[in-house]
Amino acid sequence: NRLDLAFLVDASGSVSDEGWNATRQFVKDFSSQLSVSATEVHVAVVTFSEDASVILTLAQGQSQTAVDAAADGMPQTFFRTFTNRGLDAVRDVIFTDGNGVRTSSEVPRLLVVLTDGRSTRPDLTPPAAESLRLEPFNVQIHAFGVGDLIDLTELERISGSPDRVSLVTNFSTLSAVGVNEIASAACGNSVAPVVAPTAQPTTLPTFQPSAGPTGSPTGSPSATPSASPTLRLTPGPTHQPSASPSISPSTSPSTSPTRSPSQSPSSSPTALPTHFPTSPPTAVPSVLPTRSPTTPPSFVPTTQPTASPTMSPTLQPTSTPTEAPSVAPSRTPTSQSPTVRPSAIPSLHPTFVPTNVPSHHPTTSPTSAPNTNAPTPIACVN
Repeated sequence: NRLDLAFLVDASGSVSDEGWNATRQFVKDFSSQLSVSATEVHVAVVTFSEDASVILTLAQGQSQTAVDAAADGMPQTFFRTFTNRGLDAVRDVIFTDGNGVRTSSEVPRLLVVLTDGRSTRPDLTPPAAESLRLEPFNVQIHAFGVGDLIDLTELERISGSPDRVSLVTNFSTLSAVGVNEIASAACGNSVAPVVAPTAQPTTLPTFQPSAGPTGSPTGSPSATPSASPTLRLTPGPTHQPSASPSISPSTSPSTSPTRSPSQSPSSSPTALPTHFPTSPPTAVPSVLPTRSPTTPPSFVPTTQPTASPTMSPTLQPTSTPTEAPSVAPSRTPTSQSPTVRPSAIPSLHPTFVPTNVPSHHPTTSPTSAPNTNAPTPIACVN
């Protein structure tokens, strides 16, 4: 059967090296279960983070060899998760005349979205997805969410239906199960797999549970629970509990943090910063700064400053100054260069290089080099 299939994969900084390798394998495994050829299934690949990158067009992806080479060679671009820009690229480049797309009335269109987090622009992402699903594009979307930081509601709005959302616990459990069902839903009929099904079930669970539980659980729990619990518990918990509780609890809680931070910070930060900082800062800063600063500053600054300064200065300055100064100065100046604009109150010690504009009040001691732009205004005393 014929199908125009596109992959839109998350290449943002939250995806680990292992996760990125699993993403590449997923694209290859998924497409290899379909008949990729010049006359049947055509495949395109687009990545997104800060911007979108077209890796393979439908005109280029007409053999499994071409798909495998594109998947192996696609680079991870890191940075933030602008899902909307990826969806825009799929609409404006992949499913547009001139890049190999076939008429939607003759060949069904399917977009598989793979992401491990919520979009940086949740206001723009659902409308971008809806524009793909409607006339004249008529693209069916199936979304895969990996891990605990995904936004299930956003994925459902991207796909247009909860039935077209699949959840997995982490990239190590990501596999191309359910390919035939997903492709069939897009085609409206059966899509013959390349490889015949195995006589025995797979070791990984299906994305949707069976009507009744199995006698013994799978090694990894299913993303969605069955209506009734299994007779024996899984080694790890499911994302959502079953309608009825299991006889015994799981041996350990989930290993990923909650989507929103706890009221009190952890004793040490995560390897990557959370999308939103905790109300009080952690005792030790994260390797990378949060996108917005905490209300009180951290005890020790990050290596690079935040995009906007905290309301109060840190006890020690960052190695690189912020673009705008804090309302009150730090106790000691930055080591490299001053901020572009001075703080309202001078620092206790001057910077090594003067600011471009003087502060409203002079420092207690002069800078090592004078300010040549304008003198510091001093009020007259009667």
